[in-house]
Amino acid sequence: AMALFVFVSRMQAAELTVDLTAVQSSGNVPTGYLQTETSASLWARAQSGKPGGEAAWLELQSRLAMAAACLVFALLAGPVVLRFGRGQSLLGVLITIIVVFVYYVVMLWLRMLANGGSLPPVVAAHLQNAILALGALVAIWRQR
Repeated sequence: AMALFVFVSRMQAAELTVDLTAVQSSGNVPTGYLQTETSASLWARAQSGKPGGEAAWLELQSRLAMAAACLVFALLAGPVVLRFGRGQSLLGVLITIIVVFVYYVVMLWLRMLANGGSLPPVVAAHLQNAILALGALVAIWRQR
């Protein structure tokens, strides 16, 4: 196995040499990075009024929004199953993948807007859940 690693880590092409031994593991995350902090330390940083408080508040709200997203997707699961449950199961899976992809892109876009100061962190963190929950409720209402 070690010989294979040495062979793969020193692969060369006509114009390109890639040395994979210089790549470090992703476990070396700086301690000040917000995603590695506990929720309690994020809360303290957000309440301190010091620089970086808005980013800490956004990270804390994003964590809460990700937990709430489980409930929102569960709310959406019923109408998707009722609509595409029997003969169109592949279409249901495709629709689900598209919804998750769009949700993720909207979440990243709103987070970038909050980092730029265009949106308040609470709105940016929870807006995609509100939109999806509203869509799920409309779909449930139409299934009646």
